[in-house]
Amino acid sequence: MSPLLAYGIALFVFTANDVLFWLASGGYAMYAIDYGAKLVMLALMLAAGVRRMADPRPSAPVRLDTWAFWLAFAVVANLVLMFAAARLEEIVPPPQLFIWPKAKDLWLVSFDLSLGLALTAVVEEMMGRRLAWNVLAPRLAQPWGPLVISSVLFGLGHWGQGPWNIASATLGGAALFAAYRRTGSLALVIVAHYLVNLIVFGKWYGIAWLDPGFYFN
Repeated sequence: MSPLLAYGIALFVFTANDVLFWLASGGYAMYAIDYGAKLVMLALMLAAGVRRMADPRPSAPVRLDTWAFWLAFAVVANLVLMFAAARLEEIVPPPQLFIWPKAKDLWLVSFDLSLGLALTAVVEEMMGRRLAWNVLAPRLAQPWGPLVISSVLFGLGHWGQGPWNIASATLGGAALFAAYRRTGSLALVIVAHYLVNLIVFGKWYGIAWLDPGFYFN
């Protein structure tokens, strides 16, 4: 399978699964749909050889402090954007296709915060950063073309959650792409993506030690 075809199909699955979330009507089946869609996307990308694809090459060897800076930048930028989107939703409630169900079973919460979020981080960064880079970089003007187009497509994949989440995901995707472009490290953006989701979903589940506000009260 060609990388371009894999990218197109993966984006379609990523975008269309919001319709399935809506049909599931807020039940726990939404978790199975989410995990299933991510596994389909992973299979598509593996078939296209995403593991062998090249990462961007930074202009100079990346030092540890540079790696740490871009990791912190990606995490903080995404957290600020996501919490800002949540605040805007309170002020101006947007139309939403579905509302994500809050799991109450300890085993599902534990699974979701560990393997579930890890799967999401790996798949979305493979698609939104490495695969996007290999598909878009040869076709678009550098350095902004791949960043802008991949981030917009990544943001639109969150269309079912309303316009504030689309904007947050688009700008957050741009921050992740910038970190990826400057370090050439897929591992860095996977770790950043996982940490962001862990904090956001941990706060949503009511786990105090994952809520940044817990340490400033």
